[in-house]
Amino acid sequence: MTNEKMRNYPSVSKILFLMSVDVGLDEEAIDRILRRTRESSEEVETIKKEIKQLLVDPEIDLVNILDNELYCVTDAESREEAKEFIIDSVWGRFTSEPYTEQKMNLKYPETSMDFNPTPAFCLGGFNVYDRDDSLGEFLNQFDPNDPEQLAAALDDRLFSGCIEIEFSPAHKKEIMEVLKEALMDSDYNFESLLEDDPDDYYYLPIEWEIKNPRKFFEFVYLKMYEKWAELIMADGFTVTKPEEINIIASN
Repeated sequence: MTNEKMRNYPSVSKILFLMSVDVGLDEEAIDRILRRTRESSEEVETIKKEIKQLLVDPEIDLVNILDNELYCVTDAESREEAKEFIIDSVWGRFTSEPYTEQKMNLKYPETSMDFNPTPAFCLGGFNVYDRDDSLGEFLNQFDPNDPEQLAAALDDRLFSGCIEIEFSPAHKKEIMEVLKEALMDSDYNFESLLEDDPDDYYYLPIEWEIKNPRKFFEFVYLKMYEKWAELIMADGFTVTKPEEINIIASN
């Protein structure tokens, strides 16, 4: 499947094939073959675009493409190692421009709709708009300022259902990433995420008065890390530890 998906990246596929141990070309020979490609600004831009898309493609097993029967280039042990190799050995072969990562082109499961979560994504399960008498009454049993009760509410409304079943490790990585970026910003206004928004059909439970919005979201990230980090890292992604975020935000 991975090799079939690589058809979407023909220029990078050609380069990786030339670099394959089985082909047996030395660096000088590879450079000679690719010289004309390097001299074409159009082809170089195509390669750069392919690399940026490839490295965030959740359907591509980067470790596998660098060490399989077609390419056999290097034996990277993780997705991050594979990314570093491609950036150094392919991107760096054609440009001195620093590599900047493109966001993953994720879609909502079973749709063609772009998946672009915000730091407020985790609150979706707590939206009681037009459900005050059912979901609202249920959630009002929980105190969002009490860690144990908030953990129980998160288990019921975030770490279950379609998010847990249908969302891939890449989706969960993206959810954590946007929340992490907000937490790393010491000036981020988390209180604004908790405000009712009738225009967006959004209300939190009427009895929820979150005393420390930042701490609330820090706790949510901690629970995401506990629930999802192992799964995300098993898929080759990196995940920032909660304590590392706190250190960065305080500097």
